[in-house]
Amino acid sequence: MKPKPSAKENPDHQVSFTLSTPIRHLAMIMDGNGRWAKQRGLDRSEGHKEGIHRVNDIIEESIRLGINVLSVYAFSTENWSRPKQEIDYLFSNLEIYLNKERKRLDEKKVRVMVSGNLTALPHSLKIAIEETILRTSQYTQLTLNVCLNYGGQDEIVMAAKQMAKDFQRNQKDPESITKVDFESYLYTKGLPGIDLMIRTSGEFRISNFLIYQLAYAEMVFTPVYWPDFTVKEFHRCLDEFQQRQRRFGGV
Repeated sequence: MKPKPSAKENPDHQVSFTLSTPIRHLAMIMDGNGRWAKQRGLDRSEGHKEGIHRVNDIIEESIRLGINVLSVYAFSTENWSRPKQEIDYLFSNLEIYLNKERKRLDEKKVRVMVSGNLTALPHSLKIAIEETILRTSQYTQLTLNVCLNYGGQDEIVMAAKQMAKDFQRNQKDPESITKVDFESYLYTKGLPGIDLMIRTSGEFRISNFLIYQLAYAEMVFTPVYWPDFTVKEFHRCLDEFQQRQRRFGGV
C-alpha cells in the first residue's frame, strides 16, 4: 500500500497564529507512530522515522511562538517491553537525528538537555547526547528537554533517595525540607513548571510522564497520530489551551 502524503509534504504553517497566553513550558507525548504505520501497511519503524519530521516542525514553531521549554517523551522506562528490534531502531534513529541535526540546533540556538537514566543506553548514543548537550549548553532561544529512558515515578524515588542521603550526610533536619529543595533533585532542575501538555493518538492518560511537573498543567488530547501532527493541528491544540481559565487552586 502506498503511504498517504506526509504532513511534511503538505506544509501548513500559519504565521499569523500568535499566543495570547504565554507558554513557558510545553510538554508533548508523541504517540501513535506504530498505529500510523500499521494503517498504511508499513513497518512500525517507518512511523518512528516519519515522526522525526514532526519534532523539527514543532521545534521551529515553538521558537517562533516564543515558547521557552519543549519537553518531548522520546522513550519511557516501560518501553523496554517492546521488541528489541524496535528499541534498537529507536535508539539508532535518535543517534542519527542528534548527529545530523546538531548543527541546525546550534544555528537556531536551541539548548538540548536530557531527562532520564542514561546508563542503559548504547555507548554511541550516550556520546551523541553528551556532544549535543555540551555544544548547545549556553543557548536560551529554546530548551529542548528530551525525556529518554524516563519514568516519572522513578524520577521522584531517585530524587527522594539522593536528597535523603545529602541531608543525612550534612546532618540537616528533614523537617526543613522545602518544595524548592526537592525540585533541585529532579532531572528538570531549573525548568519552569509545565503550562500545557499535549498528547497525540487519542489516548487519555499521562503514562508516567513528568508527573510531578504536571501538577498544574492544562492538558489537551488529540486523536491525530504523531506523524500526522501538523502545525495546523498544533495551533488548534494551543488555541484550546488559550480558552482555559487557569486558577491554580483559586477561584
